Amino acid sequence: MKHSRVRWTVLSVAVLMTLIGCEGPVGPEGKPGPAGETPDLGMLPDEGPPPPDAGPPDLGPPPDGGLPPGTIPLEPAGLVGRVIDTAGVVLAGGRVVLVPASEVAALSATVLDQTLTPALAAAATNDEPLEDIIDAAGATLASATIDEEGVYRFVTLPDASVFVVVMPAAGDLGHLPGGEQSRFAQAPASLLGQRIDYTVSTAPGADATYVGSGACTNCHGRHRAFGTAHFVGLNVPGRRGYLEDTSRWPDFDAALARFEAGVTLHFYDCNAAAEVPCSVSETAPAPASRISFDAELSRNALVPVGERGAYVVTLRNVRGAGVATYPIDLTYGGVLARQDFIVSVARPGGMEHHVLPFQFQHNGVATASDTRGLPWADVGSAGWYDFTAGALRVPGSLASFDRACAGCHFTGFRLAGDATNGFRASALPTLNGAADYDSDGRLEDINVGCEGCHGPGSNHVDARGRGIAIISPQLLTAERQDVICGTCHTRAAAGPALDAAGQRPRPGLRRAELLANFTTSPLLTASDTYPSGDPRHAQLEYPMHASSAMARNGRLLTACTNCHDVHGAPTVPHDLRAPTDTPNVLCTGCHGGDEFRTVRTHVVSLTPATPTAHNAVEDAELVCTTCHMPPTAFGGAAQAGLFDSSPVPTQYWMGDLATHRYKPSRRAAAATQPATVTQTCAFCHGRFLPAP
Repeated sequence: MKHSRVRWTVLSVAVLMTLIGCEGPVGPEGKPGPAGETPDLGMLPDEGPPPPDAGPPDLGPPPDGGLPPGTIPLEPAGLVGRVIDTAGVVLAGGRVVLVPASEVAALSATVLDQTLTPALAAAATNDEPLEDIIDAAGATLASATIDEEGVYRFVTLPDASVFVVVMPAAGDLGHLPGGEQSRFAQAPASLLGQRIDYTVSTAPGADATYVGSGACTNCHGRHRAFGTAHFVGLNVPGRRGYLEDTSRWPDFDAALARFEAGVTLHFYDCNAAAEVPCSVSETAPAPASRISFDAELSRNALVPVGERGAYVVTLRNVRGAGVATYPIDLTYGGVLARQDFIVSVARPGGMEHHVLPFQFQHNGVATASDTRGLPWADVGSAGWYDFTAGALRVPGSLASFDRACAGCHFTGFRLAGDATNGFRASALPTLNGAADYDSDGRLEDINVGCEGCHGPGSNHVDARGRGIAIISPQLLTAERQDVICGTCHTRAAAGPALDAAGQRPRPGLRRAELLANFTTSPLLTASDTYPSGDPRHAQLEYPMHASSAMARNGRLLTACTNCHDVHGAPTVPHDLRAPTDTPNVLCTGCHGGDEFRTVRTHVVSLTPATPTAHNAVEDAELVCTTCHMPPTAFGGAAQAGLFDSSPVPTQYWMGDLATHRYKPSRRAAAATQPATVTQTCAFCHGRFLPAP
């Protein structure tokens, strides 16, 4: 029996209506029956696809003694099942492919060069473990065709472990490759003679448009995701939008207190050739000749908080004439212990937005010996000040927030203009928007909303059914889900990923498509990393992870969401899935061998010559990420690490963001990135450190 797209509940209603038409006059009203259960119209579950339809009712065995309806005969030496999508509709056409785990494992031994040009990187055949292998050897891999009933059938199975991947038909644009079991290798014994049904994600149509996260609340209610960094990245100073919940961060807007106090930031000891040109402090250095320019922060009491102009910055040239005053339009950040400030500047084509040249760092310390550890940091002063001429200026349009930043933050991003007349970005106009960014009188969704990961939702809303025409990232291949995050968590020199028409990539595409059609520069440059390969800067999580063994191995292909809950988790600010008091469970949940059950066992196994060497170290200090994910990258304030008193007093500094390379760099990297050894090892192993 073919499964129709018409659900059985609809059919039952039709039958009931027919019966009503055959009845006589309506009799007297009876006593009311017991109260039914109130339907839950609140937030739907975050994880996992919906259960498939129950199918037709059980009609008992057919008169000819055959199998009951819906039964799929098993294959004793093979595997059978049915493939449905998240809307509960059978997937008619396509294949179920068995990708040998050994071939995927072989990719981890190959180098993934992230510095290649986009064209060469897109042609790589070792960066998408499953789909690259299917592309290269699809005809020779064990596979089963999915019939019109959604049924696939393997009569026999390979002898070795495989990844089971559902590949929709080539012309099927409404579904995406993957399936809930595509990310872990399975031994033949676990599949043999079984019926296993798989679910794949639907996808919005090419005509789908963005509707805004507010539309999602109509069915899903107010979601805990509204309290994540994605939803609160951009704010009107001192005001929150309907979809912005910053209650988890009581110090979110701590910088505004400095505006209220009326402080002056001094940019001094500047070196135009340095990566960070100036030191920034509220205390004027002596002599004053060390200062290039000042930034005066103030609160305009005549303008209510939440209105443009309530907070103001005046840049004042100290080495010569020149003053420029800018009302603060938006703040950027506040979750990851740092916050920037966005203002408007006039261009021939209209107003263009730029980030001011200083960053407030919540964890900074005024007495830090490393300028990266101070409460205020230089972020792009060379764009605002000409150090050669000693004059204030405005950054170029290519460095504007509209062109270089908004694409990763706005829902329904659009970009107009050019480098000559200025760029003008806009977001989706919506009643639930946080700000009128483009000054057209309408509020806009200026943050990363639901559709940033699930795709434009107009088709889904129009269909009014759960799982229809909307992406379920957890059902994609791991490599495709990672690309959703990677379109922004990549520090590409040319700015956010945009195509030739200035449009953002939609969720669900392949890495090869991202590289070929949406990037114009390598994902990594030599200056982005230390010699070890660990990152120096923020926004390098995706290229680090994509080249790691975590993403390419023959056992479990991890995605970003294996460790991070993008809907929000108690472990702030990075929304880690592990409790703060037992951080290792996030690693040992997969690395569950005897040697990893306690980290001490693992550490002792690495020091067989001196098995008691680490007895003095407390269990709480033996954390997996200490060695495998040291904080080498700098996004906010540098953190004080080891203080070495001999032979010369030296304070070593670490970054605030962890590497996602997952490989211990060990003492060989100490000279160039002390964070790898100062975090724990160097407290005892001082000889690892570079000479002061």
